[in-house]
Amino acid sequence: MFIHIPKTAGNSIQNVLKYYSEDEIVCLNPLQDGVERFEVRNKNFPNIHKHSSLLDYYQVLSPDIFHSLYKFAVIRNPWERMISYFFSPHRQTQKWNRDEFIDLLRKVPTMFYYLNTRGLLSSKPEVNFVMYFESLENDFRKVSQILELENFQLPVRNKSNREDYWKYYDSELVDMVAHKYAAEIEYAGYSFCKPTNKFI
Repeated sequence: MFIHIPKTAGNSIQNVLKYYSEDEIVCLNPLQDGVERFEVRNKNFPNIHKHSSLLDYYQVLSPDIFHSLYKFAVIRNPWERMISYFFSPHRQTQKWNRDEFIDLLRKVPTMFYYLNTRGLLSSKPEVNFVMYFESLENDFRKVSQILELENFQLPVRNKSNREDYWKYYDSELVDMVAHKYAAEIEYAGYSFCKPTNKFI
């Protein structure tokens, strides 16, 4: 079971996993092309979608099936993920707007919303393996070996068009992200990294 947290290379992973899944990749609006951008549906579980949480699956699967499945997900530095989210192609946003970013920040759930069966009441992922966006190729290779998948090369999908994430932040925005995503920052050891080289 792959839990797809938005803007964590999930489209790339689902393009590989579709060969092993009952799920279907579908297009529900003109902005979706079935490759870069798409939705995921399963005729047996109509309430499940591409970004369903672990709790969503827990509520529709039988306990035996739920507990038998190997569960995994990808997490990403929240400062970078939020900028990627802001400039995500589905939002059709090409110009930076600080106020819009703050509004978006209020709406985007933490990783723990997706990765446990108690919603926001838990700060521990209830999955078998947490992959890191920053080491995705190696981490996905481990998952592929565990699940005995073919050795696929992950394609790049749904990439946002933007500058380096740290260029969009001032100190207040850095602190706002740090406050909202404090638990996952602590869990993963993430930090806001701005290059010190003045020529970068």
